[in-house]
Amino acid sequence: MSGGGENRPRFTLRKQEILREKRAFDALFARPVYINCGAIRIFYARPSEEITLGSHLSVAFSVPKRKIKSAATRNLIKRRMREAYRHHKQPLINILEDKNERLMLLILFNRRQPATYQELETSLSKGLQELANKLSHG
Repeated sequence: MSGGGENRPRFTLRKQEILREKRAFDALFARPVYINCGAIRIFYARPSEEITLGSHLSVAFSVPKRKIKSAATRNLIKRRMREAYRHHKQPLINILEDKNERLMLLILFNRRQPATYQELETSLSKGLQELANKLSHG
């Protein structure tokens, strides 16, 4: 056992990282820019001055009632998406911190039938990697 001085990534999703402002959602949908990746669609935008974010990367998760009727199933899918996001967000955060930029994300489930955790994790990791590539090269 080693001491607490290690610098390992922490797989958490803090309250400050959750996107809640109505203006932020309006900005995400005003001119939608998104990445389709399997079972999910990732909407992203840089915030304007009037939108305050608690961290470099703020995120929201959505499962449309129109596609998944059962509330219990929608909640299960959102829990799975949050878990996958927690494990794959760090490279994107590192890029944003290096460039001192902020970004808003909306991760939207895009299927009519539920997906397994493995499907969601694969889709989300590919989508976040593609977004990280766009940010680092653009």
